Amino acid sequence: MTKKRKLSTSSTTPPSPLKIPKSTTPSSFHLQHAKFQILLPPIYSETPLLGATDYLDSLLLSYHHPLNGVILAYQNVEFEDKVAKILYDSPYARTNILAEILVWRPTKEGDVNLQSPDHIGLLLHGTFNASISRDKIPESWKFHGTAWKNAHGETINGLLKFKVQGWKTTGSIISVSGSLKPE
Repeated sequence: MTKKRKLSTSSTTPPSPLKIPKSTTPSSFHLQHAKFQILLPPIYSETPLLGATDYLDSLLLSYHHPLNGVILAYQNVEFEDKVAKILYDSPYARTNILAEILVWRPTKEGDVNLQSPDHIGLLLHGTFNASISRDKIPESWKFHGTAWKNAHGETINGLLKFKVQGWKTTGSIISVSGSLKPE
């Protein structure tokens, strides 16, 4: 048996718009429309929009596979339907929400900020850490003193292009692992 509960979608404060700078170069930040199926606990029966935003808050700074990136922010949250469904003996109301989501998909370059014989550390957008371990650095590159040198003997510093190979989140800290080797 399915019961339906009417959802109130009023919000007390309007959200501030997300701004993504316009650029002709490809960006690693993407504003996209997304749909989420959520279960609202009974505590949110009077304030379902708060329940929806609490759900989205729990996704911030974490990798979300369906969006293929890290959720940084959201805006314009609304319910797809005016009613939610309560299925069988569950106290939770099931509904779909729609929102604009700011997703970060890492760029393929970062500022070199640390070098050791074991890895090269990078900073992406001045915020996110990336690491390239020794086994992902070309064998023709050598570590001399405090810096890596490429096959031509040039010191590695400044912006460095690399391939993103994985993500790791610890709490709200996001780290990216990469490679400099051709595939």
